[in-house]
Amino acid sequence: MILLKSIRILVVEDDLFSFKLIKKYLSKDHQIIGNAVSTDQAVELFEKTVPDLVIMDIKLEGSLDGIHASEMINEIRTVPIIYITGTDPENTRLLKKRIIRSHPYAFLRKPLNFEELKMIIELSYEKFLTENKLIELNDQLIRLTREAEKYQFLIQSALEDGNILIWEYNLSNGQYMVSGNWLKQLAVNRDNGLTQMLDFKKWQENVFLPDSIRAEKELRNFLENGEIGFETEYRILTNDSHYIWILTKGKVFESRKGTPVKLIGTHLNISARKAAEKKIETYAAQDSLTKTLNRKMGMQSLSHQILKARKGKIPFTAAYLDIDGLKHVNDTFGHKMGDELILQMVNVFRSCLRETDIISRLGGDEFLLLFPNCGYENAEKIMNRINSEFSDQNLDGMFPFFMSGSYGMTEYDVSSSLSAEEFLSQLDQLMYEQKKNKEYHRN
Repeated sequence: MILLKSIRILVVEDDLFSFKLIKKYLSKDHQIIGNAVSTDQAVELFEKTVPDLVIMDIKLEGSLDGIHASEMINEIRTVPIIYITGTDPENTRLLKKRIIRSHPYAFLRKPLNFEELKMIIELSYEKFLTENKLIELNDQLIRLTREAEKYQFLIQSALEDGNILIWEYNLSNGQYMVSGNWLKQLAVNRDNGLTQMLDFKKWQENVFLPDSIRAEKELRNFLENGEIGFETEYRILTNDSHYIWILTKGKVFESRKGTPVKLIGTHLNISARKAAEKKIETYAAQDSLTKTLNRKMGMQSLSHQILKARKGKIPFTAAYLDIDGLKHVNDTFGHKMGDELILQMVNVFRSCLRETDIISRLGGDEFLLLFPNCGYENAEKIMNRINSEFSDQNLDGMFPFFMSGSYGMTEYDVSSSLSAEEFLSQLDQLMYEQKKNKEYHRN
C-alpha cells in the first residue's frame, strides 16, 4: 500500500453546517484548504489552491450543479472527485448517466458516515496515485518492448489492468457494497451501476468454489486472530462467463466496544499477472524442443504416481525409452534432422497414448512414459500400438531415418519402497537389456 501524506482537500458544499462537520472530522488527518458553494467558485478555488482531492456536493448554488463543476475541474487537471448528495433517489436516478460519465471515485449519500468518508478518501487517493504510477510504468514498459520481445510478459504483468474496486462489508447484516469503474464486468452486477449494494452471499456465489472455501477460511482466521489488515486472491465470474483473478485487500473497523463491525478495502484485477505467472511456470516445466515435460517435472510426476500407488494401491506402469540411432542421424544428416526424428517420435507417442498418460523428455534421446491407473498388460498394448505406428511411418519413407526405440517397462510394485530414482534405474536396466538384445540379433 502507498504511504499517504496529509491529503489537501477542497470541499464544494453549499450547506455551511455540512461543510463544518466535514472539516471537523477530516482535519485531524488531512488539510481542508477551502470551501466553494457554486460551480464558478469551485473552479476558481481549484486553480488557486491546487488540491489533491475534491469532495463535491451535486446540488450547488446557481444554475450549474456539482457534475458540471467536476467536468470543468477535470478539464483543468485530473483529481479524485467524491460526490456527496442529499438528493432523493428518484432525482439521483435521473442524473445517473451524467454521474457515470463524469467518472467520480465514489458516491455517498447524506447524512454522511464520516469514518466511512475518511476511508474512501484515502482509498480514492491511493487509487489515483496508483493509476498515475501505472501510467509511468506503462511508458517504461513500452520502451522496453522496443528493445526486445522477451520483455513483453513484463508489460502484461506490470499493467494488471490497473483497475481497483472499493468495497465495504457490514458484518452485522451481511450487506456488501462495491463501487468502481469495472464493476459492470462482473456477474454480481445486475444493473451495470457505478455502485452495487448486495448480500455478501451473492458475491460469494460467483467466486470459484475452491477459492471461495479457502478465502472464507482465511477471512474467518483473520477475524478470530484479531488482525487489522488482510489480503487474499481468488477467481470470480464475469458477465461473459469466464473467471478473472482478483487480489482483495481490507481493513477491519471496530465499534467502541472493540467488536469488528465493518470491513473496508479494495479489489484489484490481477488476471494479467496470473497469466504471466502461469506462462512462466509452463516454460519452466517444458522441454524446449518437444513441449513435453522436462526431466525435473518428469521425475516429480513419477514421484507423485509412486505416492498415489502406495497410498491407494492404484496400479501404474512406466516405460523408459531410448531412441535408436539418434547419434547416427545427427552425424549423417545433421542435428536439425536429429531434432526432426525426436519430434516425429513424440508425435507418435501423443497419437497413441491416453489423455491421462504422461510424456517426459529426460535427456537428448531418453523419454519417460507414465501410464497412471494402468497395469502392465494394458501398458504393453499401448507400447505395441506405438511400435506399430513407427513401422507404418517407416514404410511410408517420408524421412531419411527410421523410427524405433528400445525401452524397459514394468508395473510399480505398490508393496515396495523403491524411490523414483531407484525405480527409474530399474527401468533403465530393462531398457539396456532390450537394446543389447537388439544389437545381438542385428549382428
